[in-house]
Amino acid sequence: RRILPPGAAVLALLFFALDESHWFPAVWPANRNALVASAPALVGLLAYMRWREEGVRWGLAVSLLGLSLGLMGGETALGVAAYWISYEAFGTKGRWREKAMHTAPVALLLLAYLVIYKLGRYGTHGSGVYLDPGAETLSYALAAPARILAIAGALLFGMPVDLWALSQGSRPILATGGTIIVLLFVWLLWRIGPKLDDRTRKALRWLVPGSILSILPVAATFPSARLLLVPSIGGSMVIALALQRCYFLWTAGANERARRGKHFLGAALGLSPVFIHGVLPPVFWTGSSVLFTRFRPRVERAFLQAPIAGRHEGVERNILLAAPDPITAVYTPLV
Repeated sequence: RRILPPGAAVLALLFFALDESHWFPAVWPANRNALVASAPALVGLLAYMRWREEGVRWGLAVSLLGLSLGLMGGETALGVAAYWISYEAFGTKGRWREKAMHTAPVALLLLAYLVIYKLGRYGTHGSGVYLDPGAETLSYALAAPARILAIAGALLFGMPVDLWALSQGSRPILATGGTIIVLLFVWLLWRIGPKLDDRTRKALRWLVPGSILSILPVAATFPSARLLLVPSIGGSMVIALALQRCYFLWTAGANERARRGKHFLGAALGLSPVFIHGVLPPVFWTGSSVLFTRFRPRVERAFLQAPIAGRHEGVERNILLAAPDPITAVYTPLV
């Protein structure tokens, strides 16, 4: 409500709430750190905006506290910090020197976090699946562009980005599809730009780069829908704004055949999110839950029936000290 016009705000909230990429963080305990990390960081972002826009005195302190709690919850909070930086850079007024002064406390907090993260040897190392941008900078730089484009395609148009882990042949297709989708949305935003009011134009100025920057931390691993929690915050808003504007253009020119033809492609692109982000997600949530409910006992039977060394030597009882949850089994072929 603070960022968007009322109609677009409700639509964005609906898209975000239904987003099928949130299924994994909701049902998989190993992925719930994304919720733990992003929730307090988002409270901090809101407090920062109130500090900058209304001059609320406690805003800065609460914003730093919220971001600190988020960072202690997981690296996902870095994606929320990306919106922070984008908001200050493109969503506020003033000279760049003033913007830098306002951002300094957040920047120092992030710097302290990265130093502690590095000295404490947190994160993953040597798996070949997760890249450390600090220690494997070149590998990350080479892998990130294609991953970012594939994730953007999933964010904007619901591309099945999880195919990335299942088939190497799908990776160039997903990256190419993401490129096309991004270009189409850039074209769409360019066409509707002159018709936007100042509030909407201001929101897009920082939401679009903020959404892109929020993908950078999750691009350290293979693209997956479960990584879209934080990018989908801004993505839902951008999609809602585009849909609302295209709807207005379509209805305004409905009685003019030539004008309707002129805006047909823009209207089609703008209305497609209704199906992709409003109709399909509930089907996905239900289908995924049914699928994994049936998948789980099969994986457990596979673990229990697996050959155990020493059984042929007369061992009658084996004790399993720890077993992975069923979803962890999907990592085996990937690794």
